[in-house]
Amino acid sequence: MEALGQLTGGIAHDFNNLLTAVIGNLELAQKRTGSDPHTAGLLGAALSASERGATLIKDLLTFARRQSLHPRAVDVSAVVDDAEKILKQTIGPDIRLLISAEPGLRPAWVDPNQLALAILNLALNARDAMPNGGRLQIACENRRAEPGNSPPELAIGDYVIVSVSDTGTGMSEATLAHAFEPFFTTKEAGRGSGLGLSMVQGFVAQSGGAVQIVSTLGEGTNVTLWLPHAGGRSTETAPLEQSGSVSGPTQARILVCDDDGDVRAFVGTYLRDSGYMVWEANNPTLALQILERERPIDLLLVDYAMPEMNGPAVIDRAQTCQPGLKALLITGYAEAQRTGGISAIPLLAKPFKVADLSRRIAEILHGSSSDDNATCGNAVC
Repeated sequence: MEALGQLTGGIAHDFNNLLTAVIGNLELAQKRTGSDPHTAGLLGAALSASERGATLIKDLLTFARRQSLHPRAVDVSAVVDDAEKILKQTIGPDIRLLISAEPGLRPAWVDPNQLALAILNLALNARDAMPNGGRLQIACENRRAEPGNSPPELAIGDYVIVSVSDTGTGMSEATLAHAFEPFFTTKEAGRGSGLGLSMVQGFVAQSGGAVQIVSTLGEGTNVTLWLPHAGGRSTETAPLEQSGSVSGPTQARILVCDDDGDVRAFVGTYLRDSGYMVWEANNPTLALQILERERPIDLLLVDYAMPEMNGPAVIDRAQTCQPGLKALLITGYAEAQRTGGISAIPLLAKPFKVADLSRRIAEILHGSSSDDNATCGNAVC
């Protein structure tokens, strides 16, 4: 799993760079298409396919336990209630949906969005296993893990249980042995990627829990998620970002540093089209030279992983030259996304859409202003 996770993280970095350029340029092309419905349709189809590719990369990262999670104390019954509203519209009239939650259910320490996706994934798998109808039950309860009554990899302690069971076709022992393998599926071609259960397992394991599955051919399946109890932990909050203000975008000066030419070209084109004054650098050394020559710069937008120097190091050097310089890290590197990059520096994960980039830049530029009178002094820039 560790080796596979490292491999997946590396692949994700390269594909996220590719997809950033593809998605970004398709969006720019859409804006310039005009009223030609045929061309707009072709671009829309290409953009949709690119976004599915981005989703697939996220699914692989989830399976490999490299996805960026944002855990907090979560009311699991509320997540299930929200899922119920969706499921009632999708499971069909022949399937009876039953929801139950133990009184006094404790909060779990998980990412609520990933938990919701996991529950929906399991429920839709259960639906597909009951083509002639049946019963789908989602139950929540408190449970204590002790030796002999819980998955062996779990530490002894309190957990919150979410179980999804059905009365469907079930699985044979041979199928069950492969259930969590990525891309393994018993569905017909085009009906599933085979990542559903492996994604659920990856999310739960990365959260500090475990998954159990029991199934009997012809009788149904029960999948149990053991989720860590939140204990006394409170909801996590995002780090404070820089504050202050700058005038509108036409007066903002942005330096873009990314060793991927396609990403750099897309970002630079979009920013210029939006009215910003933009400089581009394909390596950290050139970026620091531009900063020395053109300062004050309002925003340094820099890639996280580059051959000469990583993004946080570039920012540190740049802020030595221009104290107060605002910065935004962009990255397709899975480990950076998991750890949030570096404290107090905003991070935008690749692949991103134009709207995401625009929003993050607006948030940062309307934070603290750069020190326009700063000089490098004796610093080596």
